[in-house]
Amino acid sequence: MTKVVEEVKIQLMDDGGLYIVKNGQEGELADYNTIDYFLAAGYVPSDTKATFVMQQGRFVWFEEYETDFDDESYLVKSGFRPDGVPVKFSEVLEDYLFWYQGSALELVECINGVFQATIRKQDGETIVIRC
Repeated sequence: MTKVVEEVKIQLMDDGGLYIVKNGQEGELADYNTIDYFLAAGYVPSDTKATFVMQQGRFVWFEEYETDFDDESYLVKSGFRPDGVPVKFSEVLEDYLFWYQGSALELVECINGVFQATIRKQDGETIVIRC
């Protein structure tokens, strides 16, 4: 018999924040990299229409489907995208974080109508992507 030493999950709270919950005790506000880890492990939020608040900003859940030759739809991509940003900008962020493993998304914000993402590279250098 396996004994569960620690149960860890991500939970959407009433304030809209995604929190890391350990053994039923609310913990810190989840960050994008932690959420990404949970997604890789198969976690999918139960309320996929909600706006999720993380340390880096507000995010929405997305799912992309393709149809095969039998008209069957299947999921090809899913995850969190910054809320309100152009899809192309979000895709640039996703691609960057995919290709530069170990980089961390620190903040997504809109300043004077320009979307900006701050990313800390694995070597500690900070870069900014604007759209």
